[in-house]
Amino acid sequence: MTIILFCSENIVAMSCQMTSWRLLLWSASTVVTIKMILSASNSSPCASLRQEDILDTRENYSEYSGTNRTCEPFLEDVYNDPTVVTVFKTLAFLLIISVSLLCNSLVIIVARISQRMQNSTNHFIINMAFSDLLMTMVCMPPAVHSVIVGPARMDFHGALGIVVCKLITFLQGVSVAVSVLTLLAISLDRFLAIVFPFAHFVNLKVSHIIIGVIWFVSMAITSPLLYSVTLYDSDGETECTEEWGPLFSDHAYNDYSLVVFFCLYVFPLTGIAVLYAMIAWQLWRRKPQHIYEQSTRKENKAVISMLVAVVVGFCLCWLPFQIRFVFPWIYQRDYSGSLRFAGLFLGYSNSAVNPVILIIFSKNYRQGIKNIFLCCPSPTMRVTPTVMLS
Repeated sequence: MTIILFCSENIVAMSCQMTSWRLLLWSASTVVTIKMILSASNSSPCASLRQEDILDTRENYSEYSGTNRTCEPFLEDVYNDPTVVTVFKTLAFLLIISVSLLCNSLVIIVARISQRMQNSTNHFIINMAFSDLLMTMVCMPPAVHSVIVGPARMDFHGALGIVVCKLITFLQGVSVAVSVLTLLAISLDRFLAIVFPFAHFVNLKVSHIIIGVIWFVSMAITSPLLYSVTLYDSDGETECTEEWGPLFSDHAYNDYSLVVFFCLYVFPLTGIAVLYAMIAWQLWRRKPQHIYEQSTRKENKAVISMLVAVVVGFCLCWLPFQIRFVFPWIYQRDYSGSLRFAGLFLGYSNSAVNPVILIIFSKNYRQGIKNIFLCCPSPTMRVTPTVMLS
């Protein structure tokens, strides 16, 4: 994580010195990339298949269609998207990748260099931004590859292919788990800070321990995928899928999906909702006696509003994808793959939505980003008041 922060800070520093010819060079490379995407989509091996062949392949693939988890062929086994649709999906993915990389890096840098924001909540936010970057760098490129060339085939075979397949799916699951557990930790931190303002339960040291526990628990919950995920070979082509035998029964996939759904979606979000409801009740019922208390109360309300927006964004973005594993029959007749694409795309887009919400709601983050791009650190970023985020 320290290496990523160091690289991000250097990238921002270099951007301040970027000259016009470099911008032109970047623009030219973007045009070349788009042309390559168009060329790849036109040469897709799926374009020449007949519709009846596509339907037949999808029917034969039905026994595997529900057995891939996050970094998977999120559409059916065979694509036949028009070129315009392929380009649109590719550009949509490139947009969220760009926004996620830029905004999450900026959030991390601002929170690291600002003395004003050295508190437990911002450390949790850095952790969530790091997990979003992990999602963006590990799982979104294979998704773009899948959109451009058709089926999300693995370009690796043998032992290397198995390792890559397992790691991609495992890290995807870890990233989602870290995000939701971090949101739970933030809500607990805010609850303790507002309901018990003089107790100081979660300091920087405790927050580091909690972050370590979050990563450990996330890896533990996701670790069964290291066993189940493997390569499925069909006519010389390989792709990631899940095979729970011989150690587990045929129902292991459904059972594990339900466990993940409740442990990493229902229970954490329920706990978050309860904690924020108690925080709101505490803030709105308490009568401020002094000007300082009025200011603190206003700032806390703004911060809670921002954090609730982040939670709602996570809930809505990942809901369609979670429904897929709890109610797989919804997708059984999804021959076009539109529902699968929409569900996974919305889930991935959460990595870009999170930092955007932080930047929109938080004055400190906006000011910090402005200072970075203007290459002139503000004196206010070196002050250490009681305000945490707003």
